[in-house]
Amino acid sequence: MNSLVSALERYLQEAAGLDARLQAAPEAAEQLPVHVGTRYAVYRTVLFERPYWLLLANAAEPFSPAAAARDQALAQRAFDAAVALVFPRLAAFERRRLIEKRVAFIVPGQQAFLPMALVDLREHVRPRMLDVAGERPLALTAAAQALFLHLLQHPEIDSWPLHRWAEQLCCSNMTISRGGRELVAAGLLAADGKGRTVHLRLSGTPHTTWKKALPLLRSPVARKTHVLILKPDAVHAQDAGLTALAQLTALATDPRPEMAMSGAAYRAAVAGGALAPQPFADPGCVSMEQWLYAPGLTAGARVVDRLSLFLSLKDSPDERVQGALNELLEGMQW
Repeated sequence: MNSLVSALERYLQEAAGLDARLQAAPEAAEQLPVHVGTRYAVYRTVLFERPYWLLLANAAEPFSPAAAARDQALAQRAFDAAVALVFPRLAAFERRRLIEKRVAFIVPGQQAFLPMALVDLREHVRPRMLDVAGERPLALTAAAQALFLHLLQHPEIDSWPLHRWAEQLCCSNMTISRGGRELVAAGLLAADGKGRTVHLRLSGTPHTTWKKALPLLRSPVARKTHVLILKPDAVHAQDAGLTALAQLTALATDPRPEMAMSGAAYRAAVAGGALAPQPFADPGCVSMEQWLYAPGLTAGARVVDRLSLFLSLKDSPDERVQGALNELLEGMQW
């Protein structure tokens, strides 16, 4: 069970930028019906500032989607809070059945379905399996997307070894290696060399590769919060959202500043008293976006990079914003 807990904490960090810490709660299992309590180990944590009870399944117990749905419903009534089931593995048809039944679940390293919070429905498989089956991931992990966007905007650094990418993106070598395999499997990057000398390069021209990647790219924004900046020197954020778009295009400036920082940096700033979250957008507040990856892809810039900015706003229904996004991409130096 300890390995499943560690895998879950690591997965939440990589997929959603969450520094989740799971706390065992064996006493809470006593609140569950006996037949449910024996099938799961109960943990509690906080995800997206919301308390969650996590039921980690015993791999030795038989599984069925219908039973899992009943178990979750019973647990939610017992705890009167959000409940997600955690499994070491799920077959594709089992995942579909759980989604149809709106059962919140996580398979560390593979998939997650937390309605209204996190949906990560990638299939993580080895590149050679992707080649054989002709499959592609539904979305890139945060690390893979950060790596791809950085290389896309700086194709001249395709000679970097993997450890240099890990340093640049503040990730472990393992995370970068996994992200590189994702991108190669998706046909977006090509890898030269082997072992410690692997170098990643775009599989085509930057513009062509960007268009090919769009279905796999997602908004980097995990959450938005109204904050007061109490210690400006301790807050390392970049202009984002409509504030950034107004600086890079002819869009009129929005009166409320919008900025971005990684989820981990945001939590550290709040804990250190540099930021004070506010329930409403009071005068003096900033709309702070918490990103799945650090927004500093363009080192030294005060504004987030153009492609991440595009992804963060591409679903806006505002026609003015859509027109400005077209102008934003036209200004790209492909």
